[in-house]
Amino acid sequence: MYKHFGINYNPTTFKIWYSPCTRIPLSWTEEIKIAARTIAESTNRDIWICMSGGIDSEVVARIFKNSNIPFKVLIAKFPNELNAHDISYAINWCNNNKIDYKIFDFDMISFLHKGYKQYLNDNLVSNNVFRYYTIELLKQIENMNGYGILGGKSAGLELQQKPLAEIDPNNDPVCDTYDIGSLAPVEWCRKNNLDHSVFFYQTTSEIHSAYLKDPINQLLINNPYILKSGSTGIPAKTMMMRSHFPDAIPRIKYHGFEKFMDLRSTTQIDMANYFGLDSNLSNKRFKSILTNNQITIPVNEVIKQLGV
Repeated sequence: MYKHFGINYNPTTFKIWYSPCTRIPLSWTEEIKIAARTIAESTNRDIWICMSGGIDSEVVARIFKNSNIPFKVLIAKFPNELNAHDISYAINWCNNNKIDYKIFDFDMISFLHKGYKQYLNDNLVSNNVFRYYTIELLKQIENMNGYGILGGKSAGLELQQKPLAEIDPNNDPVCDTYDIGSLAPVEWCRKNNLDHSVFFYQTTSEIHSAYLKDPINQLLINNPYILKSGSTGIPAKTMMMRSHFPDAIPRIKYHGFEKFMDLRSTTQIDMANYFGLDSNLSNKRFKSILTNNQITIPVNEVIKQLGV
């Protein structure tokens, strides 16, 4: 799994590196189609795509549907309709496209109070509880003897937030970013000898290369001042995806935790303290979310490793 890039899963020596592309990449849409077919050919289990209501997971489902690859959809529902505002998009898409889906009733409140602690004991380093929640989805799919697919991480173009005096004009200020927590589901799969697609958009080096070469992302890479706003990355990614799937219904970017962010923050501070990670909420743009410790890879270095 993920043979095209290397992972050191250790909070003190955390590192990511990429393997070169094996051929000239096609368009981003064509590359994710190839990834879908490759996954389908690699397993004889039922394919389950986890849909949250966001455009990332919807695009994965669209690709499998457009490629005539059979699949089912898993949608997690929190108690008291706490994430109904988010999953309604996923449910409507499945109904409109006649896709079988299963509602997974998940007690997120109980999980935030105590359920997450099992993963602390397993030493799955993270201070983002969403990563542990992802493992819960994979467990549910394992119980159904299925193969799980999550949209996961697209290339995360961001501008390094350094004081102007520290920026070397000879270095590319645009970086690809990962956080330690994002790797927890991958590490869980490795420890349990399980095969699932945790990062669908990272299935091959060619997908990553095609993403970076997309005209919208090239605009951002060549004009990094656009990325100086800390809130630009997600709209830019959404705009890129919608350029490939213009009929996707416009939506607000939700993460599903909007109605209980205080509880999520309390849980994540506990996780950060357990692993000795950064739990300081000051100087964070989104103070209630608490991002993980991160590694940034200059885009020029990514492009060099990918060989494009």
